[in-house]
Amino acid sequence: MKALFVLPFATLDAPAWLHEALETRALATITRNCPCGATYERGEIRPGEVHTPAMLHEVDCPATDPRLGSAALLPEWIELHAIGVDLPDEAAA
Repeated sequence: MKALFVLPFATLDAPAWLHEALETRALATITRNCPCGATYERGEIRPGEVHTPAMLHEVDCPATDPRLGSAALLPEWIELHAIGVDLPDEAAA
């Protein structure tokens, strides 16, 4: 089964901390494994459904940078990318 992930990424002129935070979150979302050790179970996915995973990252993980809250106020630094991924068979319904 193929899945489409729509994820935020930092624009080229965004600060380095935002690049690191969003790239870490994207990697964790797609692979289900964050470099800090956080994971999530994808569970059953049916075609056409939207799945919003939640991960409990370590406190010092870039994905939990507290400045991400203020980044939402700066949309000029964020762009959405659509990434198609082939999921393993166990993720299919």
